[in-house]
Amino acid sequence: MHIRLLEDGGWWIEETVKGDTALQVLGYMEYDTASFTRGSPATARRAVRENRLSVPESQRLKRFYEAELHGYAYLEPDAN
Repeated sequence: MHIRLLEDGGWWIEETVKGDTALQVLGYMEYDTASFTRGSPATARRAVRENRLSVPESQRLKRFYEAELHGYAYLEPDAN
C-alpha cells in the first residue's frame, strides 16, 4: 500500500498494490506448495470416513483452506 502522511499527523491510503498470494510466498520460501493441495483432500476424506468430520464441514474446510492459500499473504481489503 502507498500511504500518504499528512502534516497534522493524519494519513490516507493513496493506492493499494496487488501482492503475492500466500501460496506464492510459501513457494518463494522453498516450501513444497504442491503438498498443501495434494494432502489436504485425502486427510479430509479420511476424517469423514472416521466420523471425525461431516461432509459439509469438510467442504467448508476445503473452501477455507483454498481461499487462504490463494488469498493475499498479508493485507486484504475488507470484504464488507
